[in-house]
Amino acid sequence: MYQRRYNMDVGTDYVSTRFYRESEVSTPVDDWFKSFKKRERKLISSELKTIQACLGRGIYIDSYESIGNEGLYLGSTKLPSKRKAYFIFCCYGNLIMVLHGFDVDAGRRKPVLEAELEISRKRYRRLYAAADYETRERDRR
Repeated sequence: MYQRRYNMDVGTDYVSTRFYRESEVSTPVDDWFKSFKKRERKLISSELKTIQACLGRGIYIDSYESIGNEGLYLGSTKLPSKRKAYFIFCCYGNLIMVLHGFDVDAGRRKPVLEAELEISRKRYRRLYAAADYETRERDRR
C-alpha cells in the first residue's frame, strides 16, 4: 500500500513518508509526483521533509490546513511554473502517508475541490481498514 519513501532520522524519533498505493500496479500518488520536472519534485520533497522534521521533534503541524476533523491535512508548494502543488496527507504513528496529490494554477482561489477530498477520504478509510484488519489478525495469533 506504500510506494516512494523519504526517511529522515530526527533526534530520537524516526518519521517516514510514504505515498499511497492501491496495489503493486496502481500507484496514483507516485504517478502524480513523477509528472513534475525534477526541480519541482525537489520542492515538493523539501516540503515533505519539513513535515517530517516537525513531527520527528514532536512539533504540532498546525501550519498545515486541517481538513475537517478526520485527521487529514493539506500541504502545498509553490512551483516555478506558476502552479501550486497540493497534497493531502495523514499521520499514522511515525508515518506520514500522502493520500492524494493534485496541482492547480496559482491564481485559483479555492483549490480543494470536493472530488479531490472524496478521493482522499476513500483512501484514508482503506488505509485504516487495512490497518485494523492487520491488527486483528496479529491479535488472533
